[in-house]
Amino acid sequence: MTHPKLTRISANEAREEIYNSRKQILSLFDRDPLSFAYPKGSYSTEVMSLVGDAGYHSAFSAVARSVLHSDNVLAIPRVQIDSSVSFSTFQAKLTRAQDWYYILWKIIRR
Repeated sequence: MTHPKLTRISANEAREEIYNSRKQILSLFDRDPLSFAYPKGSYSTEVMSLVGDAGYHSAFSAVARSVLHSDNVLAIPRVQIDSSVSFSTFQAKLTRAQDWYYILWKIIRR
């Protein structure tokens, strides 16, 4: 509804954001949304539970790596692609090279 980091608001506020956004999408498009994207990629076990309880089948985080079979469907990672990404970088992001880049980036940021 208002796109807050769901981990920084109360559970009741998060529930309202999740449930009311689903209702609004349904009313606007007459289609029941099946997937959810965590605002700013922020989620926790509690938020994942709220999203599942709201009826979403899957949800996407902002963790930048490839999807694994063992991933929780309510915390699917995603790789960012936007207009600043060159074609060669796009090609690399379609491989496991993205995962190594993410690991190195996390180490360097420490």
